[in-house]
Amino acid sequence: MLMRSTSSAHPSRRRARRGSALILVLIMTMSLAGLAISAIYLTSTSGLLTRYYDKERDYRFAAEAALALGKSRVLRDSALGLPQDSAKQITMGGTLIDAGGVSIPKIKFNLYGGFTGDTIGRYGQFVTLLASAFDSGGVRHVRRLDLTSESFSRFAMFVDSFPSNVYYGTGEFIRGRAHSNTGWYSDPSAPGPTYYDTVSAVGAITGTADYRGLPPKPGTPRIPYPTVARLANLPVYASAGNLNFAPVNDLINASTNGGVDMSGRWDGLQAQSGTRVTFKPVDVDNDGVIDEQDGMMKVFDVAPGIDTSSLRADLPNAGGTAMNNIVMRNQCGLLITNPAGKKEFFPVARFRESWVLKKVVAALEPTVDPGDTTVMKGGDATAYSKILSYGPGFSRCYPAGSSYLMLTERMTDGTCVPTTALSGTFYAWGSDAAGCTIPQQYGGQDTTFTPTVSRCLIDQTQTNGQCTD
Repeated sequence: MLMRSTSSAHPSRRRARRGSALILVLIMTMSLAGLAISAIYLTSTSGLLTRYYDKERDYRFAAEAALALGKSRVLRDSALGLPQDSAKQITMGGTLIDAGGVSIPKIKFNLYGGFTGDTIGRYGQFVTLLASAFDSGGVRHVRRLDLTSESFSRFAMFVDSFPSNVYYGTGEFIRGRAHSNTGWYSDPSAPGPTYYDTVSAVGAITGTADYRGLPPKPGTPRIPYPTVARLANLPVYASAGNLNFAPVNDLINASTNGGVDMSGRWDGLQAQSGTRVTFKPVDVDNDGVIDEQDGMMKVFDVAPGIDTSSLRADLPNAGGTAMNNIVMRNQCGLLITNPAGKKEFFPVARFRESWVLKKVVAALEPTVDPGDTTVMKGGDATAYSKILSYGPGFSRCYPAGSSYLMLTERMTDGTCVPTTALSGTFYAWGSDAAGCTIPQQYGGQDTTFTPTVSRCLIDQTQTNGQCTD
């Protein structure tokens, strides 16, 4: 019969398996311990990173708050006085205040400011503010802010000193921002002038006016007016851009007014000469964008003997009544929009002619009653009053040399050929008597530039546009 062996190998194998289990338990224990240590390390690192980010955020906000304080100083503190050639330490070791009015502990800030940009002002000036938030432990956070330096070109009217006995009257208007470093005065009687943009003043704003729903702002901070030293740099900037020119000299009182006079003064014998500069955006390269190389500058010199009031289109004290003054006759009139949508200007001196009256009656705006043409063509004070009664934007005046004044500054011979000879019999542009045809009969536009302008008294006893003087 078969017998089974009762060898002792089985207990040995059982003991070996018990040892492997112990090793497995040790490995798992060590793995869990490693995971626990990793979790503790990661938690510690996460806490450190969170504290670092929180601290970076606090110092960043502190630096940005310092920049906001600096921006407020630059905009409102007219006595700040940033230097032209260096930086200014605006605040050193400043303390920030929280929303509850309590000083924020530990964090201090330094604030610096100065003008930056190119040295010749070609692209305008910028004010750069630099803020540094820090603590006693050596932590630093620096932020920078660039502000565009405000230009006076944004103002349609800026007055450093507004005389209290002068005011804007009824029928006058300003299409743009206006500011006075003293007070602002409008007509005391209704309806007063019309302002199409905000009017601000350091002092009071008085009088009656139509502000077009934009409330005036009295009591605003003074805007620093350019100093003599700053204005003296303008020729340097102009020379750098090849735009420097010599204005005409005052031939009468050059020794007393520096050689140039734009005041329109009269010495009892002869008017004084002057110069005006006009800037106009022109897309020279026709790419649809007004960029650096585009634009046009026109320098207009008033000839000796022509009062400089023609440059400003106002009426001097000398020269007769307003009706007979050549500024009123040749530079004031009616700006219409023709059926094609283009602007045309007709000076009051040309309303004696039938073709002018036809153009005015056919205008899209303003609406001119055909019955009013009987008054308009009278050539007297009543006619001038009617022509100049259509309100802002329509009844207006232009300075001498403006393209809109073609009908009183471009002269022709008897065959409608432009001339500057001005000898014999000559006429203003578009005259029927000069043989001008319908295609040549249109009002002054911004595209009708006349290189060498002339002016004369248009004969108001005739209806042919002939010059008499």
